[in-house]
Amino acid sequence: MEHWEMPQFIGWLSPEGEIEQCPSYGHMSKAAEILERLNIDYAIHKEDSTLMRRGWIKVMYTEFMERGYRFFGNAWRGKEATEAQKQSLMEFLEKWAAWVAPSGFNDLYELGIITDEERTEKPWIRKVGDRSC
Repeated sequence: MEHWEMPQFIGWLSPEGEIEQCPSYGHMSKAAEILERLNIDYAIHKEDSTLMRRGWIKVMYTEFMERGYRFFGNAWRGKEATEAQKQSLMEFLEKWAAWVAPSGFNDLYELGIITDEERTEKPWIRKVGDRSC
């Protein structure tokens, strides 16, 4: 994969750090599939929040308002990512930081993946280059 190609890292990141890929607009159906496979009850239209409460991270690519990757988990409940999730996201960030939306760095900070200094300075952008050209 060339540097300028968009990485295919969209879906659900398990607490074990494995990505379960899905199309950009397939998070709800993929969440339902995962919950059924894990034999976990859920309410209709609550699939994503049910999965996030169990420690999964939703990985999305958005073009609304700003373009780039976003990461949604249970940070608002005071839960950080697992060590395996941190490892997976750091590996992603080291190679594909230029594809992360500006608010995606805030997501990573809230999940405990990066520090406040890394969030504001974004050292990975200098390393991998700007994708805007």
